[in-house]
Amino acid sequence: MGEVLVGAGLIVGLFTTTDAFFGGTMNMAFLLAGTVSTNPMMLILAILILVGKGNAGTTGLDRFVPFLKEKTGRKPKEQQTPKTA
Repeated sequence: MGEVLVGAGLIVGLFTTTDAFFGGTMNMAFLLAGTVSTNPMMLILAILILVGKGNAGTTGLDRFVPFLKEKTGRKPKEQQTPKTA
């Protein structure tokens, strides 16, 4: 069931970084169980998606889901006031 949900999430681009993390976790479990096949290549792809997580959800449904946007509460650099000692 998890394999189907992770695959579907990656195909439609919803929860991309979460799906890549859990897909990599499943691939690592398969590798440690002794299967080789294409799992090393898929694990490397999952790691690449996690490394590029800033752009990972720009073309899928992650762009349209408002509660997934990071809310840091920080002002942009041009609006920040410098701290004085």
